[in-house]
Amino acid sequence: MNHIEIYNTTTLLLNDLQEMILLFRMQNFNRGERIFASWSVRYGQIISELAGKKSILNEAACQNAAAPAEASGRAEGEPGIQGAVLIDENVILSELQALMQAMEQKDYVLMADLMQMQTVVFLESVQNALRELIVAEAGSGSADNELLDDDHRTDMLLRAAGSSCEADGKTYRLEPTTSGNLTLSVTDAQGMYYLHSNAYPAYEGELFAQQYYDADVPAYAVYGLGLGYHVLALCKASHGLVPVTVFESDANVIELARSVVDFGAYEGRNLKIVHDPVLAAFAEAVSGNTTAVIHYPSIRGVEDPGIRNRLMQIFVQDSSIRNQIGDMLTNFRYNTEHAAGLADDLADDFNGRDVILVAAGPSLDKNVELLRPLIGAQGSDDQKEFSKPDGQMKNRPTVVCVGTAFRKLMNSGIRPDYVAFLDSSVRIRAQINGLENETVPALLASTATMTIASDYRGKKYLLCQQGFEPAERYAKERGGRIYETGGSVITIILDLAVQLGAKRIITIGLDLAYSGMQLHANGAGSSRFLNDTTGLITVSAQDGGTVHTTQAMQMYIEWIERYIAQHSGEARTFIDATEGGARIEGMQVVTLQEALESL
Repeated sequence: MNHIEIYNTTTLLLNDLQEMILLFRMQNFNRGERIFASWSVRYGQIISELAGKKSILNEAACQNAAAPAEASGRAEGEPGIQGAVLIDENVILSELQALMQAMEQKDYVLMADLMQMQTVVFLESVQNALRELIVAEAGSGSADNELLDDDHRTDMLLRAAGSSCEADGKTYRLEPTTSGNLTLSVTDAQGMYYLHSNAYPAYEGELFAQQYYDADVPAYAVYGLGLGYHVLALCKASHGLVPVTVFESDANVIELARSVVDFGAYEGRNLKIVHDPVLAAFAEAVSGNTTAVIHYPSIRGVEDPGIRNRLMQIFVQDSSIRNQIGDMLTNFRYNTEHAAGLADDLADDFNGRDVILVAAGPSLDKNVELLRPLIGAQGSDDQKEFSKPDGQMKNRPTVVCVGTAFRKLMNSGIRPDYVAFLDSSVRIRAQINGLENETVPALLASTATMTIASDYRGKKYLLCQQGFEPAERYAKERGGRIYETGGSVITIILDLAVQLGAKRIITIGLDLAYSGMQLHANGAGSSRFLNDTTGLITVSAQDGGTVHTTQAMQMYIEWIERYIAQHSGEARTFIDATEGGARIEGMQVVTLQEALESL
C-alpha cells in the first residue's frame, strides 16, 4: 500500500472503532462483534504495512509533533505526536492481543475501554504522520505517490492541508480531521462556523441517521447538505429504499461536497440533491407526506432571515419533541390513570360563554387587578355572576390561567376557574410549589409532567394532543376531542376554548415578548430582566413600535395568527387585552377595562 491507501484504510478503521465503542457501551454486543470480526482482519493487515514503513513514519511523527498545526496539516487544536516512537511492533501486537483476549472473554466493557484509550489514540497518531508525508511527497514528486495525479483522495488531502476558496462573500475551507475525513468551515460576515465535526464527521453522520431514521417514514426532505456524511448515513440506514431528497440553498456547498464525496452509491437510486436558493421546493416537499429533517449547522448559511428563522422554528419544535419523547410517554401513562376525566367534560363552562385566557407576560402587572371583581378569593365554585357598573347581573366569563401565572393570581386573591399545564419537563412542578392543596381544577395536557397529577390536590382533566399517537388513540376510544398544541400552553387552551364553543376569547398577559426587557410579570415564573438583546429578534409591538422576542415566541405568534385566520369565519371574537407586548394579527386590541365593560 502507498501512503494514500494506508490513510484511507485507517480512516475507515477509525470510523468503525467509534461505532463499535458505542455499540459495546449500549450493550448491542451482537452487532459490535460482527463489525469487530472484519475490522480485526483489516487492522492486522494495516499493522503489517505500518511495520514496513516504520522508519519514515517515526521520523514524520517527530517532525509533526514539533511543527505548528497549520504547517503540519493537523486540524486546528489537534495535538502533535507525543513520544519518540510511533511504530513499535511489540507494543502494537501487545495491544491487539489484549483486544482479542477481551473479545474471547466477552469482556465488552474492557474492549470499549481498550479501543478508546489505546487503538483510537494510536491510529489518530498514524493519521497525523501520514498527512505530513502525503503533503511533503506531493511537493517533491516522491515515487510512493505515483498515483497523486489520478487519486481523488490525494487531491482532497492536499486541498485540506490549508487551501481555501472565496465565493459570494464567503470563505470555504476544507480541513482534515482527527479521523481522516474532511470537514468544512465557512466564514461569513458574522464569523466562522463548521458544518461537521473536527474529529469524526462520518461517525457524526451515523449518529444523525440513528436519531432521525424511522422505518415507518415514507420519504425524507432534508435541508442542508454540508459534505453529505449525514445524508449518506440516512440513505444507508434505509438500505437505499426510502427516498431522501436534500435541499441546499448554497450552490458552493453542493459543488464542494461533490468534489470530495462520492454520492454514486445512492444518487439516482433513492437520493436526490436539489439546489433550492429560497427553499420553495423544500416547503412544497414538506407540505406533503414527507418528513422534514433539518441539518442544524446548515441553517447558518441561509441568506434570507425570514427563511432562516422558519427553519430554526421547525428544528426547535422537532428537537423539543425528540428530546422529551421518553418523558412524554411516561407522563402519559401516569396521567391517564389519575385524571378525573377529559377536558371535553367541561364544555358547559365554555360553550356560548366569554373566556379570559391569562398568560404570564410582563403586561399582566398592568391589569390583573381588574379580574378581582369577577373572581375573588371565594373561588369559582359558587361565583357564577358578577356586577356590571350599571348593576345588571350577568353570567361572568370563565377564566383560565397558564401554570406560570397561577401563583401570581392566587397570591393576589384572584382564583381562576382552571389552571393549565403542558410541559412534560419536571421543572414545571415549581409552578405549584406551596399550592399543592389548592382545588382549582387543572387542565392537564396528557403528556404534562406527572408531578402535577401526583402532587396537586385539585381535579385533573386531560387535554389529548393532536399529533401524539397514544393521546389520539386514547381520545378516540373515549369519544373525546384532540387539541392542537402549537408548542405552548397558551395555544392549546386557545384551541380548547374554540372547540368547546367559547363566544369571545380575551387574552391578557400574552406579551410573547420581552416587554420592558422583562420576560414574566412580577411574581410569575422567573421575572427575568435582560441586560442585552444578543440573539433576540424584533417583531411589531402592540403599540405600533417594535419589541424583542425569541424565535420560539415568534413561532407562537405566527401559530396564533394562522389559527385565528383559519377560524375567522366562525361566530366568535378574539380580543387581545394584554396592553403590551407583540402585535398579533387578527385580534382586536382593546384594554381589559373596555373588554370587561362590554361583557
